[in-house]
Amino acid sequence: AGNPHYRGVGVALSLLAALGTATYQVYFKVTFGDRLRPDEVGLFLAHMGAAGAMFLSLVLAVLMSTGVYKVDLSSVPWHLVCATAVASALFNFLIKFGISVDSPLAMSLATQIGI
Repeated sequence: AGNPHYRGVGVALSLLAALGTATYQVYFKVTFGDRLRPDEVGLFLAHMGAAGAMFLSLVLAVLMSTGVYKVDLSSVPWHLVCATAVASALFNFLIKFGISVDSPLAMSLATQIGI
């Protein structure tokens, strides 16, 4: 049922992702506190998403052009990719909004969307 080494790597990467997310959430709260309005939270996430998309698109383009990463874009289920992107954006906005205003309702909604 799989190589134990790969399972260990998967567990380590999952723990690292959880640690990174928790650190980011706490740093966001410490840095911005309760000062951000919903539109400012959205603007922050838009800037962060645009910067990430530009950087990662460049990395992906280099990997695809050198043949390191091969993908057939015609076989990608784009409707599912877009639906996941919309749900993820809503999830992140509600989490950040909930953190910035200490709203249990926003946090609960975000958690349900994240599931």
